[in-house]
Amino acid sequence: MDLKELLKKMKSMSDDQIRQLDLTSVTDQMLQNLGSVDAELRDQLIYQTFTRFILNDYLSEDTLTDIFNRCFSDEYLFYNLGQTEDDSVFTRSFSSLVIALILYKDQQKRFLQDKMIHQAFEKAVHYLRKEKDLRGYIDEQKGWAHSIAHGADMMSQFASHPAVSPEIQFPYILETISACILKKEQVYTDEEDERLILIIEKMIKRGLSEKQLLFWKEELISQYQKLESKRSSSFRPYCLRTNLLNFFKTLYFRLMSYHYGGETRKRIETFIIRDHQNMYHT
Repeated sequence: MDLKELLKKMKSMSDDQIRQLDLTSVTDQMLQNLGSVDAELRDQLIYQTFTRFILNDYLSEDTLTDIFNRCFSDEYLFYNLGQTEDDSVFTRSFSSLVIALILYKDQQKRFLQDKMIHQAFEKAVHYLRKEKDLRGYIDEQKGWAHSIAHGADMMSQFASHPAVSPEIQFPYILETISACILKKEQVYTDEEDERLILIIEKMIKRGLSEKQLLFWKEELISQYQKLESKRSSSFRPYCLRTNLLNFFKTLYFRLMSYHYGGETRKRIETFIIRDHQNMYHT
């Protein structure tokens, strides 16, 4: 029985039936096929089975720790990092999602060492800043790559993890969000801004103050203006401006929805109005 057939069959199995299987072998096969270009196998079967295994305690803490470490290796999260327009992005992107699942589980019942979390955090920051394949939906056969969205899901779990310090790690997270907005040469079209803002929501819940948020927002604008002043073509500034404006618009309404960040919202509103006036000379 091949993996795809097995995973389909497992969907109808009870907990007891699944626990009688050789889950080590099944899990290893899923990892080997994590970057499959078959969207059904990768997304609907492998990822959903990992979700079931991890959230329902089918796998031991040692096994989860091993998977966590493997996902941060050159064969997974860093597999061909820097390449664009090839299929390696699926391995990197779906490694992010498995990492996010394990981090979520570790917050419920700690089994990962703090030192391991800190080292993994540094690698996750490096990954998100260096990922260059920004495609969202590829086609009907291959499905979603969505590297930045999935990477944001991973980072949001770091942001909510108790081993991640608001004082030490939060500034690096905010810098990483900035990099995703300003240092990627493509316009986001598949709600990447929404997923990046989920990270900020997690940080606010853990004590990120409006003063810190406002300072970061001003730094983000300053970085944008410096980059925009050095433009050598029309396309890159278009990407920067579009991604920044879309991000700010989404952030504005998200903050408003839970009555937070009044001053930040005022500054965002002012920036967007002035940008519109400058762009269209109104």
